[in-house]
Amino acid sequence: MIYIVEVFSGEEFNILNRIKNELDDSIILDSYVPMKVIKKKYLGEWHNDLFIAFPGYIFIESSDGVKLYYEIKKLYTFIKLLGVSKNKKEVESLSTEEEEFIYHLLGKDSKYIINSSDALIKENKIVEVLSGPLKGFEGKISRVNLHKRTATILVNIMNREIEMELSINLIREIQLF
Repeated sequence: MIYIVEVFSGEEFNILNRIKNELDDSIILDSYVPMKVIKKKYLGEWHNDLFIAFPGYIFIESSDGVKLYYEIKKLYTFIKLLGVSKNKKEVESLSTEEEEFIYHLLGKDSKYIINSSDALIKENKIVEVLSGPLKGFEGKISRVNLHKRTATILVNIMNREIEMELSINLIREIQLF
């Protein structure tokens, strides 16, 4: 099961290193900060730059949320495990649907990186995703910035709606007269 830890934005990798080095390995199966590829144009060329996909969040895979909660408390820093009940006897993980969505975005051999999607722009400015992490999620695309080559999607994670900007490779459909 995947649990979410909320941290100060910009501290994700510092806290991730502490989690990996200081906490019990038998409770934490995996921990990561998902990254995303965003295309940026500078020096006259397009470059693939990496950015944190969910700023302020660390993803932890564990089989026991309550033990994870008590392990996280050992760090003595300003972090919060999301989904902890008031009596601290239950911890909510991502739903199966949310986990599948995260795994779909990351792909099979991603190393926790969300890659670009190939998209076709049709004559009436309808976006059709041909391949990549946005394939099958066209309905979640809230806006497309053709100049920046990005698509913004709305993602629900633990009852929080998060806007996420992902990179797209544009393929324009040519209209024949």
